[in-house]
Amino acid sequence: MSAPAPVRVALLGTAHVHARDHARRVAADPRAGLAGVLPSAGAPLPCPDPADPTVRVRRAGSAEEALSGADAAIIASRTDEHTALLPAALGAGVPVLCEKPLAADAAGAEALHAAAAAAEARVSMAMFLRSAPVMRRVRALLAAGAIGAPTAVRAYFAHPGLLDGVFSGGAAWMLTERHGGGSGFADLALHLVDLLLWLDPRRKQGVRSARMAHRGGADTDSGGVALLDWGGVPALLRADWTSRPGGLGLSIRGEKGALRVRGGVLRVDAPGGADVEHHRAPAAEDASAHFIGSLADPAAGPGGGAATTADAVVCARVLDAVRRAAEVPGAPGAPLRRGRPRSRRPPSHR
Repeated sequence: MSAPAPVRVALLGTAHVHARDHARRVAADPRAGLAGVLPSAGAPLPCPDPADPTVRVRRAGSAEEALSGADAAIIASRTDEHTALLPAALGAGVPVLCEKPLAADAAGAEALHAAAAAAEARVSMAMFLRSAPVMRRVRALLAAGAIGAPTAVRAYFAHPGLLDGVFSGGAAWMLTERHGGGSGFADLALHLVDLLLWLDPRRKQGVRSARMAHRGGADTDSGGVALLDWGGVPALLRADWTSRPGGLGLSIRGEKGALRVRGGVLRVDAPGGADVEHHRAPAAEDASAHFIGSLADPAAGPGGGAATTADAVVCARVLDAVRRAAEVPGAPGAPLRRGRPRSRRPPSHR
């Protein structure tokens, strides 16, 4: 019996900082291959196999050309290009993995979600924490009641990208609101908001307060903190582009114990004692690996539990509320200021 033909994936856009990660993952998976790449203006064509620079990809002049003969698509463009590229992929009738955010704000996300729903399309969002083994383990432990009901959450996601000039050249759009970028907090906190949504979808998220910082010439903030209400549980989120060395962390305290994640290391303090588990650290290409796996194994279900455009709308509403709660300083470099309390009962988002 012959092996199934590889899934041919069109890469639409290359301006997203994780475009190279997705190209590399597709090229490395024997179940998949690149059908064509539509490069973003000013962004390089990613080499799918850094170990073999002679490997070439088919450069397309339009989304339709890139999608010709493709079985699936990955959108890794500027955020504002989603309004053209997602409908093109929907028109081709192929499953789609779309880099985050879906749009620059909730209104834009709602419009694209409506288009995907009308097309009855399978669109997954590249929220890679859902695909990370360590976070899947956290979710399983919470569902099993290993630490009892959660009582408090702290999470952070940060890196020194703004200090190191990561957002230059083809990635300079990340610092401009008109291209769908501009917020160091929203860029990384989106993953944390989605993580909370995925860990327990029954818990609504409301925003209590937020504080943002400005540094490095971005249109808006370079990072900040937000205090959320996660179904009655306080959740403090920190995210920025100016932390060295940065990293990813999660702490969930419960009535019977606690879970702590640093990178891929999970510590569990439960009634039976403490335990430490070592997992592979979360990585952006986990999303494309998960996407390819769900295509190669239809039994995994739509997206295999990946974030959907409906989830993207929920996250966008939460981040819009964070922006409203934060008192934005008048000039870059101004000190942090406390957000104005909007009400005694924070709005929830579902």
